[in-house]
Amino acid sequence: MLCQKCGFNLPDGASVCQNCGFAVGQANYQQANYQQPNYQQANYQQANYQQANYQQANYQQANCQQPIYCEEIKTYFPQAILLMIFCCLPFGIVSLVYSSRVNRFLARNDYIHARQASTRSKIWAWIAFGCGFIFWNFVYYIVEMFAEIFS
Repeated sequence: MLCQKCGFNLPDGASVCQNCGFAVGQANYQQANYQQPNYQQANYQQANYQQANYQQANYQQANCQQPIYCEEIKTYFPQAILLMIFCCLPFGIVSLVYSSRVNRFLARNDYIHARQASTRSKIWAWIAFGCGFIFWNFVYYIVEMFAEIFS
C-alpha cells in the first residue's frame, strides 16, 4: 500500500505514514491538484468626483442694491385707482390687487414675482382703460342720440 501524500511504500495495516506522518485512513482534500480560489478584493479605483469651481455672479457691477433687477419695478397703483374710479370698476380692481402685490414681493426681495405682478397690473390697467373707453364712448353715443331725438 502506498501513502497518498508522499508515495512511500507502507506496510499493510498502517494507519500513519512513517515518512510524512499522513493519516492513511482519512480522505485528503489537499492531495488533489485543486487550487483554492483567490477571493481578494478587486482593485477598483474610485472615481474622482470633485466639485466644479463655479464663480458667483457679481451683482454689484452697476451700483445696484438689488440682485438681478437694477431698474425700478413700477407698481401702477395710482393708475389702477384712477382706472377703477373712472373707467371700469371690475378690471380696475384686478389691476389694483396686482399692484398691491408688487410691494409685498419687493419687501420679501422676491424680484421675479414682483416683476410678474407689475406686468399683470399693467396689462389689467390697459384692459380696464380699453373697456372704460368703449363703455364711455357708448354712453356718449347714447346721450347724443337721445339729445338729438328730444331736441
